[in-house]
Amino acid sequence: MSATDIFTNKRGIARRLILAMVLFSTLITVVVTAIQLYRDYNRDLLLIDSQLKQIQDVHIPSIAGSLWLLDEKGMQVLVDGILQLPDILYLEVSDGEHLWASAGIHQNEKMILREYPLTYQYLGREEEIGSMTVVATLDRVYQRLIDKTVDILVSNAIRTFLVVGFILLLFHFLVTRHLIDIADFVRKQDLDQATGPLQLDRKPGDERRPDELDLVVNELNQMRTNLQESFATLKQSETKYRELYDTMAQGVIYRAENGRITSANNAAQEILGLSLEQMQERSDGNMVWQAIDEHGEPIADTEFPAISALRTGKGIDNMVMGFLHPVEKEYRWVMVSSKPLFVGDGDGKGQAFSTFTDITDRKQADQDREQLIRELEVKNRELERFVYTISHELKTPLVTIAGFSGILSNDIETADKDKLVSHLQHITGAVDTMSVLLDELLELSRVGRIINTPENVSMRELIHDVASMVDRQAAERGVKIEISSDMPDVFGDRIRLREVLQNLTENAIKFSLDGPDPRIKVGWRDESPDPVYYVQDNGQGIDPAYHEKIFGLFERLDPEIEGTGVGLALVQRIMEEHGGKIWVESEGAGSGSTFCFTIPREGQVEV
Repeated sequence: MSATDIFTNKRGIARRLILAMVLFSTLITVVVTAIQLYRDYNRDLLLIDSQLKQIQDVHIPSIAGSLWLLDEKGMQVLVDGILQLPDILYLEVSDGEHLWASAGIHQNEKMILREYPLTYQYLGREEEIGSMTVVATLDRVYQRLIDKTVDILVSNAIRTFLVVGFILLLFHFLVTRHLIDIADFVRKQDLDQATGPLQLDRKPGDERRPDELDLVVNELNQMRTNLQESFATLKQSETKYRELYDTMAQGVIYRAENGRITSANNAAQEILGLSLEQMQERSDGNMVWQAIDEHGEPIADTEFPAISALRTGKGIDNMVMGFLHPVEKEYRWVMVSSKPLFVGDGDGKGQAFSTFTDITDRKQADQDREQLIRELEVKNRELERFVYTISHELKTPLVTIAGFSGILSNDIETADKDKLVSHLQHITGAVDTMSVLLDELLELSRVGRIINTPENVSMRELIHDVASMVDRQAAERGVKIEISSDMPDVFGDRIRLREVLQNLTENAIKFSLDGPDPRIKVGWRDESPDPVYYVQDNGQGIDPAYHEKIFGLFERLDPEIEGTGVGLALVQRIMEEHGGKIWVESEGAGSGSTFCFTIPREGQVEV
């Protein structure tokens, strides 16, 4: 602010000081003037009153004598003489019937009227012979007061403004210019840069005791030094906090009182897969959070821990939430704690901060552990059934061998060669059955343990290879195999997939009808999310009650047909290892069967 601004700034100290001095001086001037005018007014009234008293004492007897002698000319001379007195405006002499003399101008306003009786001493008696009326004007009194008021006000105004101007200049020189320098110094302060201390514009070599401004300057310089030190310390703390805030593994988010996200550290943005701006769009309601609880139920925005903390004023600890990651398209699981931060006593504005830890790996480990426990429980049950079944299935050929071994002893004693050969054939058949059974069980146990390198497999070529392998069996039963020409490729274990197709095709041949046109069709149908491959026959069909049971170990629908009951269990195991599934479609006996299986397009083969 320049010196000129002092007079234009309506809120400046100098302007207010001038206004206060003028108002106070004017008030004093008005009061003093009023008192002085009041005293002058009273003095003028007393002067008029003394003149009227003089007329009564000096002139009334002479006028009464002239009236007694009826000396009209003498009365007029006396009246004209009285009229020359100050402030006397009008006089008249009358005996009640006749006006003997008058002078001046009569008025009815701003005047003092006195009526004096005229008496004459005659023969020892005082006779009233008439009266004299005197009118004194107040106009001249008022005019003198007005003139004096103007003189007093003008002289006081000039004196006041001269004093005010002097005081203003003196105040500017002693105070205002230094205040302007102090204000400029404070305004230009930059705590990041080192600058010299504040010094007032004093005369060189001015040795004197410090005044109030010097004390202010000293305190400002000390305060500036303290602020610089505090700012440097605060800046160091802020740098450390920012480094910790941006590098910590935990996500941190701050929300304002209205729920809007104001800050989020790097970990929060990485865990949620969102920038600060994207989070703010969601907190502003422009986009929707995709969050679920531990049970997979959606969580409304109003139930987020930070919003609840702001609403209730109470913290929330260790709430587990899942957020859909926009890039990974999978849920990131976090454990969230939120605390409210209120200003003052807790009734004012505040904010809430949330800290959360990425527990996706832990959550996945828990899910994997639970899944493993379930799988182990299933495996244990399967193992129990397997032990029970295998003991039963292996016991049958062993009983056959033991029984015919005893019969062989009799055949040897009786030397019955034909029976001996027949019984040996039964023993050999039982041994062969046991060998096939053990081989298939061994093959079943290898699935999942011995893995061939996954590769891109042409299903059309693979089924043609299988058709060549079973061509003889199909020809013996008169079965015709039809293969689709446009089957899509898969990614998987070629050898295991061949086993699947071979097993399903051989089963279709075995269970084909002894009719005029047994057929097997190998093809696919396009379904979501993965294509469905199938082996279809027009054979015996399967009752729907057995659609799941047939995939169990050693399950055989027709004991008269050759087989061990391991094939479909082996097929199912291979499909599971490929991340796919297998099922059968059949309406019942005589309707044929369609064995369907799927393999994920991306080939999720467990290696």
